[in-house]
Amino acid sequence: MELCHQSLRAVDAALAAPGGLARRLAGALDAKIGHFQRLLAGSPHAPELLDGSATIAAEPLAKLDRAFRGALERAIKEGGLGLDSRRRAELVELILAAGYGTARQGELGGRLASPGLRAKLERHVEVLLAGAASH
Repeated sequence: MELCHQSLRAVDAALAAPGGLARRLAGALDAKIGHFQRLLAGSPHAPELLDGSATIAAEPLAKLDRAFRGALERAIKEGGLGLDSRRRAELVELILAAGYGTARQGELGGRLASPGLRAKLERHVEVLLAGAASH
């Protein structure tokens, strides 16, 4: 599925961009989560395509999710926080929850591409990174 490849390339580009780790992780979240939210906004087929039980795109989306999680975890590892693999995996889950929650908030408010939501997401990621580094 070409959309998945495009999304993963955008994730990789966001993670390789200049800037702090929080900015790069927020960019990666937007490249994957925000991209699909914007792409499917208002589509009557969005629930069918994004439902985890749907078979139409299940395997490509599952592969994308695994690659996305792996890319986030590598970026966190390379960020020098000194976290073991268990703590990195936990941090990835928290960062993903922030990304999906922020996207959902934007969807409900009709502001999917809002710069304010992107800034809010970056602040969420900053707080999560600071909390992880302090333990």
